[in-house]
Amino acid sequence: MILAIEKTKALLKSALSEGQGSGFALAIFRKNAQEFSYTGYHYRSGEKVSTMDLPNAEPDPVGPQSIFDLASLTKILVTTPLLMETKRAGLLDWSDPVEKFVPELDKSGICIRHLMAHNAGFLAHEKYYERASDFESAIDLDELMGWIAASNRTNLKEAKTIYSDLGAITLGVALERIYKQPICQLFQEKIAQPLHLRRSGYRVLPHAPKAAQEFSLQAKRQDFVATANCPIHKRLLIGEVDDHNCWALGGYSAHAGLFASLEETMLLFCHAVSLAEKEKEYFFIQPDSEPPFTHGFMIYPGLRQADGPAWKNGIGHTGFVGTSAWYHPETETYVVLLGNARVYPSRDDDRFINTRLNLHAVLYQELNRA
Repeated sequence: MILAIEKTKALLKSALSEGQGSGFALAIFRKNAQEFSYTGYHYRSGEKVSTMDLPNAEPDPVGPQSIFDLASLTKILVTTPLLMETKRAGLLDWSDPVEKFVPELDKSGICIRHLMAHNAGFLAHEKYYERASDFESAIDLDELMGWIAASNRTNLKEAKTIYSDLGAITLGVALERIYKQPICQLFQEKIAQPLHLRRSGYRVLPHAPKAAQEFSLQAKRQDFVATANCPIHKRLLIGEVDDHNCWALGGYSAHAGLFASLEETMLLFCHAVSLAEKEKEYFFIQPDSEPPFTHGFMIYPGLRQADGPAWKNGIGHTGFVGTSAWYHPETETYVVLLGNARVYPSRDDDRFINTRLNLHAVLYQELNRA
């Protein structure tokens, strides 16, 4: 069924005409009405497309099978579901001290739930990739955890909610040590294979450990929407992760690195929410709740302020490159937006932050009009 969301579509088209990214894909699933709709815009932007002359490039339409870098959606599509499954298996609990799995954080007082809620006292971000000798050898995870343990962090009793990649990376290390497998393997065997996914996974890089190589997503280069015109690598990244720390780790991590098509991103998101529904005491919030996170999920609108009642009490996440996924329990509506507007053609263009907020507000109005 084609949903009547003309204003939303117009916003995406306008963003493209203004040079905000090179391609978007939007999916909407309304569980209560059994409605599903997707819309793809513009082109994949391969090597032959000028990164500075987007409006005049020859179109190569984005579709439901085009593969995007999902950025921090990795946190709720990979890490949080794996943690929930691990809890159900009795291998960890939200109240477990993280030092049980990551001894480097001995006597920190940090529990798994602190990391999931981003209130463990960690800094938001560190440029660990700058400590690597080059981009041709992976950072060792044990060494990385030593760096994270030694990093400046707030005392737990005084810690405020700060969205932190460091906390997410630590959760990934805990999972890898519990199962003694890289997270790219855990994703394939515990999520992708049971869901019969074929266009979702990490793009493991050549410098990653050999144990991870066989779990890289296999797809043709032309299947990917360009991620970024990278200032560090000084070239266009296609099918290569944008996040620099994830790159230095070999292309896979708990905080970033997942690639997927629009259709499979929606399947992954529905899967994550279905697991969350089994943890209602933790995951679903009460009206007017203030914290912006609830055990791995952001609470709408996430890190930014937004006007109006759109998606109130919704859970989901945003991704740095321009992605987002939101679930609205009241209307049983799932929305996934994929794109590259934050990093393509430039990482210095932040217009899409407001565009994305506006888009979700307009979409909510269109879907819920009387």
